[in-house]
Amino acid sequence: MVSLALAAIVFALSVMVPLVSMVQGIGRERQLHLLDTLAPYPVAKSQYYQIACNYFKGLEPFQLTKRYLLPVLAVFIVTAACAAMTYFGAQWTEYLSTPNYILGGGFILSKSDTSEILKYQSGTVAAGSAAFIGAYVYIIRVLLDRINNDDLPPITYYYFAVRILVACLVAGILRQSLSVFWPSDTDTQSLILVPAGFVVGLQPDLWMVALVTKVTKYFGLTEAQKEPDAANIPGRLPLSLIEGLTDPKKARLEELDLDNCQALAGHNPFLIWARTSYQLLHIVDWIAQAQLVIVVKDTGIQKLRALGVRDVFGLVTALRGASKAQVANILAITPEMADDILKYLEECPAFKRLSDVYCALSKDPTVAPSAAGTTPPSLTVVSDQSGAATAGA
Repeated sequence: MVSLALAAIVFALSVMVPLVSMVQGIGRERQLHLLDTLAPYPVAKSQYYQIACNYFKGLEPFQLTKRYLLPVLAVFIVTAACAAMTYFGAQWTEYLSTPNYILGGGFILSKSDTSEILKYQSGTVAAGSAAFIGAYVYIIRVLLDRINNDDLPPITYYYFAVRILVACLVAGILRQSLSVFWPSDTDTQSLILVPAGFVVGLQPDLWMVALVTKVTKYFGLTEAQKEPDAANIPGRLPLSLIEGLTDPKKARLEELDLDNCQALAGHNPFLIWARTSYQLLHIVDWIAQAQLVIVVKDTGIQKLRALGVRDVFGLVTALRGASKAQVANILAITPEMADDILKYLEECPAFKRLSDVYCALSKDPTVAPSAAGTTPPSLTVVSDQSGAATAGA
């Protein structure tokens, strides 16, 4: 009965990834429905709206078709094998008592006692099992992020399968490395095998870099390489520079891979609106502020806000009007440079597309009606997945 229950858990873990992936199709239908509700309004004539419609209509949500069958089968087999090792590995005493270079490494070259070999190789399996659990937690989190961002091509599942295998292999190498650096302290090794294996599963790349660095330093193989000066590294321009973005709103945008002003400034507002519960006016305002931050950086944004210029549209208005000299003075730039900034903005694809939406919203303040109780008109936009999610597309 216990073995049957454990087998059921192994099977459930194996089918979890494809089952969760099926949610993507439901999200796509909801997003198209929301975009349909804007079709009667002037904002539907904007280029960003057309790109968003093409983008969502061109998406191919996850389905167990020919394109996805082999990748999903790969991740299913790898997950099932590693889950079986995790839940049944402790029972393989006969196999674990047999010397094995993969599980025992150099330990079996100096030990012949069966009980010692069993204990050592069981520790390797424990580390690999913990790495599998860590990798599984990681891929579930990444899977949800990919579904949220409509980024789930078939190769994703090959990536998941390889990620699990690499995590288990790196955990095994780490286990052998612990015997090199602490050869006599077997109790310490046993205590840290499981937590270390779990962390390896979450970040195998980080541990590979750490192991290579430690080994190269140990054997004197390191090579000096100069790091760039801190002053030459560009600032991150976080979302905290934008007015009105509370921590929950920032966290939601970060779920969409919009974790800084650079990413937000070039994004399509309709893609954000269809995926979140925020009003379109607010989203356009955040993007306009992000575009201003990109131009004047964090120091300039505070100076301009003191003048009442809080977004890129305010900056363009000021540079075109009587405030040009004052704005140039507060930013410590020449009038000629101010003219060049204005020309740059007027030719910037992100600004031009956002301006279309901004002008359309100013014509109709009720642009975002509730989708509840409405029957959306059908979209007539031709499906084209080349419609990009960012302004630079």
